[in-house]
Amino acid sequence: MAIETLLNALNGVKRKSQGHHVALCPVHNEKTPSLAVTDAGDGKILLHCFGCGAGAMEIISALGIDASELFPERDCFDFSKSERPRPAFTSQQLLTAIYYETTIVMLIASDILNKRPANFERLARAYKRIEAAVNYEHSFR
Repeated sequence: MAIETLLNALNGVKRKSQGHHVALCPVHNEKTPSLAVTDAGDGKILLHCFGCGAGAMEIISALGIDASELFPERDCFDFSKSERPRPAFTSQQLLTAIYYETTIVMLIASDILNKRPANFERLARAYKRIEAAVNYEHSFR
């Protein structure tokens, strides 16, 4: 998928610099663009919402786009060789993500204990992200 196709599917798109755009996030209702759209080169498109924390999978799902359309088809991994694909995230980045999501869990737990309205959807998302981060490097071994 060309980045132009994705940008045309979004609302409120503004160009920030070469290959970097912001747009209104299709996952949550917002008035100020908080979705970062980056052309990472080689046809890769990176997506992240700084408003609701949605990642690429949540964003493209809200747009009705298949994940395979974000990445170019290519023969980048020849498993007949001894080389393995390298993780895209360092251990420190994974620990930082776990720390952030754990903070979200603690804040929601505090809301529950203090009988305040709790965002259970965000709690479920935090659990899924922690689980994904914990299991991430195992998929490369």
